[in-house]
Amino acid sequence: MENSILADRIERVLELARWYPSGDNCQPFRFRITKDRLQIFHSEVKARHILNGQNHASCLSLGALLEYLVVAATDFDLEPVFELFESNFLSTEELSLWAEVAFAERPLASDPLVPLLSQRRTERRPFSGEIDLAKVHSVLEEGKKDHQEVDVHLLSSPSEEFKSHCVAGETLMWCWPELNRAIFDWVCLKNPQCSEGMPFATLGALISDYPLIYLLKNYPGTFGFFRSMGFYAVPKGRVKKTYDRGPAFFAVSTPELSSCNMIKVGQMSCRKWLRLQAEGYSVQPLTLPALGPSFIDTAGLPVEVGEIVRQMQTSLNHLKQEFALKSQWQLAWMFRVGKAKGKQPAPPSYRHSVKELLV
Repeated sequence: MENSILADRIERVLELARWYPSGDNCQPFRFRITKDRLQIFHSEVKARHILNGQNHASCLSLGALLEYLVVAATDFDLEPVFELFESNFLSTEELSLWAEVAFAERPLASDPLVPLLSQRRTERRPFSGEIDLAKVHSVLEEGKKDHQEVDVHLLSSPSEEFKSHCVAGETLMWCWPELNRAIFDWVCLKNPQCSEGMPFATLGALISDYPLIYLLKNYPGTFGFFRSMGFYAVPKGRVKKTYDRGPAFFAVSTPELSSCNMIKVGQMSCRKWLRLQAEGYSVQPLTLPALGPSFIDTAGLPVEVGEIVRQMQTSLNHLKQEFALKSQWQLAWMFRVGKAKGKQPAPPSYRHSVKELLV
């Protein structure tokens, strides 16, 4: 009976933690609950993506999940202890065990961040110029000394080269057919309550973009025509305006982009993400500009795409200098932070239930 009660509490912890980090039904993990433990399995099918080179994105996602478990468990007087199975991180099996979490009962005070877990993480609304840099810097500095293999950096006045690098990364999808297809395959245009994929409403696109996205999703052969007509210059210009108005950016770095370090980056990043949200700030992850140059192989790419990636690989060194990374350290993740304009959207109701995620 005690095991059954504990298993039920672990499932309730997972119910809170499963909203990591954006909640767009794209997380690559499945779960099994046994007595006092939660097993976390990596799904090869869910994780297979052109932007998940060397499973770096999966490792970031696992780190985010583990941090959410730590926060959520305090609400149920449980303390998690993690065991990672590094030998499985590059497994190509459909389900491979990546982590096991043992829960011990402890009288704990509920973490003040618990109420934020069920809110949407990724911000796609436009930002205003309002920001208290001293407050943001204070949040980013919290607990840094306790993490030897992860560092956090704030940038408040990005250069034009920085913005150009980010715009190149964000607009790759408009000139790279395979990337465009991989992204729009995941967008649901008809069903706002879809249990797989991301509804159009949370994509961050304008309603005027709907016809173009509809054509690209359902008739991928039209991509070459739109590209030849220069249509991607429109979203490129819009993204440039977004970066011009971005109040501040922060980056997370690590000595090397190993799987274990990427998990630690995910943990640190999502702790800062939650803390900034608690202070009233919105955060937008910039994964492709940060990680893309490190794992995208230019061999075999369309000429235009290969040239953009090579330029990003060159300008990445400038970003490291601008963020003042330690010598030989690598940029692992990057974020835009500020006050979002408009009404905060309600938490999506289309996300998976815990029962759907259990194996």
